[in-house]
Amino acid sequence: MQKYIYHVHDVCCKHATLTLEQLVVYALKHGYKEIYYTEHCPISVKCDYQVRRATHDELVDLNRRIDLFNKQYKGKLRIYF
Repeated sequence: MQKYIYHVHDVCCKHATLTLEQLVVYALKHGYKEIYYTEHCPISVKCDYQVRRATHDELVDLNRRIDLFNKQYKGKLRIYF
């Protein structure tokens, strides 16, 4: 049976508690095969939700880190973003 983790946020969204690195360790330890990140997109206008969103630069960095983990754990774990 495949195991998946859906609708995950990184700490860059300002309301999650796990980093990507922590989630990867958890997933590997518990036999998960796929992680689906559903990070909130940045908002360019001032609003209450803006403080709970990642910046564009944070999302670019998250995407870079996801690519690195996908290469490192190829065949063991796949992260979608």
